[in-house]
Amino acid sequence: MPEPERPRPLTLRVRLLGRLIYSLGRLIFMTLRIRVVGEEAHRSALEMGTGGIQATWHGLTLVPGHRYAGRGHVALISLSRDGDIQNRNFHLMGYRTVRGSTGRGAVRATLEVVQWLRSGAVLSFTPDGPRGPARQAQTGVAFFARKTGAPVLPIGVAADRAWKLPTWDEYLVPKPFARVVVHCGDPLWIASGESDDAACEAVRLALDQACADAIQEL
Repeated sequence: MPEPERPRPLTLRVRLLGRLIYSLGRLIFMTLRIRVVGEEAHRSALEMGTGGIQATWHGLTLVPGHRYAGRGHVALISLSRDGDIQNRNFHLMGYRTVRGSTGRGAVRATLEVVQWLRSGAVLSFTPDGPRGPARQAQTGVAFFARKTGAPVLPIGVAADRAWKLPTWDEYLVPKPFARVVVHCGDPLWIASGESDDAACEAVRLALDQACADAIQEL
């Protein structure tokens, strides 16, 4: 395996911003009235021992991120300076992280993620991240699903009251005490011979359907 890049020192800025993002997200999450639908199908898929790719659109990660905190799930985080802050945030939530992206550390990160999935781990993944376009699945999810046989576990989120941040992904922040539905869509297996285009479209449709179902169930 290629030698990992030497991590940057954990600066005071990274520590403070990572803690702030975690604390604000956790505080909001603790006030929410959350209903989870369809989680049994995801549990059954994970019992097969092939691991799983828990997929959520980038702009909807706040609630699932905290909902599944502390379970040892794995998250793929870029090696950028913003990624350093997110890495700190995810560690505070109890996630294991792999650092890398298409621009830097791609080979090492890919091998590490495949190893985790083959060991039965759950990968928390944003198919349209880290830069978009929003709600368009990129090829990474297809590669990991084909390579490991792990099912894609789509998650949709809807809130009756929320802010949408002015970011590329229109990041959704439910307002305190909002009603929230987390819809776990049907597990999706990608055939070994399926093309990237077909696989990405299947993932997009599954995630969009999970989001539509979450809105319907509010």
